[in-house]
Amino acid sequence: VFLPGIVGEEWSSSLPSSIKALKGSCVVIPCSFTYPGPRRSSFHLVWYLYRKASYPQAFNSRHSGAVEDAFRDRTHRVGNLANGECSLQITQVRNEDAEYFYPWIDPDTNGHRFYYKTAQVIPTDTPEVLFLNDPGTMTEGHPTTITCFVDHTCPSQPPTLTWSHGNNVSTSSRNLGDGRWRATSVLYYSPVSENHTKSVICRAAYRSGHQLQQSRTIYVKYPPKKTEVYIINSSSLTEGGTATLQCRCQSYPAVHTYHWFQGVDKKPMTYTTVTITIKGVKKESGPYYCSAENEVGKGESGPVSPLVEYKAMILPESNCTSYPSRLMCYCLAEGQPSPTLIWYLPNNVQITGTNSNFTISSPSVGNARVLSTLEGKNRLDANISCRATNRHGSTSHILPITVEYKPIIVQDRK
Repeated sequence: VFLPGIVGEEWSSSLPSSIKALKGSCVVIPCSFTYPGPRRSSFHLVWYLYRKASYPQAFNSRHSGAVEDAFRDRTHRVGNLANGECSLQITQVRNEDAEYFYPWIDPDTNGHRFYYKTAQVIPTDTPEVLFLNDPGTMTEGHPTTITCFVDHTCPSQPPTLTWSHGNNVSTSSRNLGDGRWRATSVLYYSPVSENHTKSVICRAAYRSGHQLQQSRTIYVKYPPKKTEVYIINSSSLTEGGTATLQCRCQSYPAVHTYHWFQGVDKKPMTYTTVTITIKGVKKESGPYYCSAENEVGKGESGPVSPLVEYKAMILPESNCTSYPSRLMCYCLAEGQPSPTLIWYLPNNVQITGTNSNFTISSPSVGNARVLSTLEGKNRLDANISCRATNRHGSTSHILPITVEYKPIIVQDRK
């Protein structure tokens, strides 16, 4: 039986003329041979260092004791001699391995001059360049792949490739020929907006201790997020004045269209710019909404009502009730900022907490409204007034009195 590439018309060997080897790692010198005659299953393989006057051995398949001390236990045959495979692996590569190597098949009986073909091993301190492809601009929610690979010469201990993002990866190894192998890692990546403009990093770690890394900046398209209405002049907004609103969001690419809405029913407004100006604002203006749109999608804000400052006012719910033994008054006012309340008797006589005839509660504040209560002895003829004041003005109001009587039993005269 004759097998192509193994049995031939004469002895021959095939190996690369040179190969780089990373110090501290391993290197495999690829080798194959052919021979004349019938198919054989047994061969004696010796690897020599090229010398003019001697034959130092780097590997001997039958007599390991004949191997030079510098290579003993560091060299191994790779492949099956019966299949014409004579590759040599050297582990823990060092500077002293910078030699020319050649194989010899059956050196005790074979006169073929194998030394005419040698392979030069070139130790190096620098690994091959780590390659990381540029994934380009991605879109959130659309999975993609990012590929990282590095070439090496040690198939039994390839570099380990790891990623900075995610763990959904696949790895592979490919023989490139001439003793070079490629370790590849593919990252299956789902783009998210939080990683926009961040870096994805691929790292290569070698058994020799060498480490490499490459990075690429991630660009992720995503629709507007965190959309909100921002009131630029919120600290100085008064009733009748002008409000400046801005629609803010995060997006990539930039927003190309804005829309504005007003009221609880979100009535569309005519504005289409990022910043709008509203004149003659009132305390009940709003709420306002905005939406922002880019080529990926749209984001909408929640409601925002401007905090409009206005003059203090007494609300119509304010009143007094005269009971048989006491007088109870309530003064409800609102304003922005919240007003202060003062009670008065006729002739503009201020009622204070030290007046033994009256008790004034501490005002309760909520939603720009202030409530104060006044309790005192029954005085039907007392016209009680309340004054509400803030920095935009004051309002006074005489409170109406409702009289509550005890029931009177009327006897029926016959």
